[in-house]
Amino acid sequence: YRITLRNHINLSSIADGKANMIISINTLVLSILITAGSASISFSGGVSWRENWGFILPVVLLMLTAIAAITFAVLSAAPKVSGQEFSEEDIERHRVGLLYFGNFLKLPSAEFTSYMRSLKKDEAILYDDLSRDLYSLGQVLMRKYKLLTIAYRVFLIGLVISFAAFLWGLLLS
Repeated sequence: YRITLRNHINLSSIADGKANMIISINTLVLSILITAGSASISFSGGVSWRENWGFILPVVLLMLTAIAAITFAVLSAAPKVSGQEFSEEDIERHRVGLLYFGNFLKLPSAEFTSYMRSLKKDEAILYDDLSRDLYSLGQVLMRKYKLLTIAYRVFLIGLVISFAAFLWGLLLS
């Protein structure tokens, strides 16, 4: 259990690092595009948007891609404290896992300490609680990696489409 829980925590840390990388790269891309776009508007010398649509379209597509990738990465890395609703009877019958911090934060310290004391008396109940905690961590990881996968796909597909639009604009000009 200890090794598996540590692996889950490490995977969560890796996911957060990947989300941070996506956020950093796309924020940089977005900053460069906004700066370059602002400068080109200032120095366009009277050239209209319609005359430059072949170059504006890829920039706008890349900007939208960066914003979408950042959004999914932030959703992946955003902390979310959740817990289930439970009654005193659920605690007494060990139907709720109080090792998960989203659940035990709802209890006064004395109640939590008493619950932990009862866990130490019955190894089967202890391992059931550890299993529930492990399952909860797995659910969090599944959500993180699902959102990260979307962020990476949006980024990759957006890059390809933006590059294709840029090439198309070059061919038409």
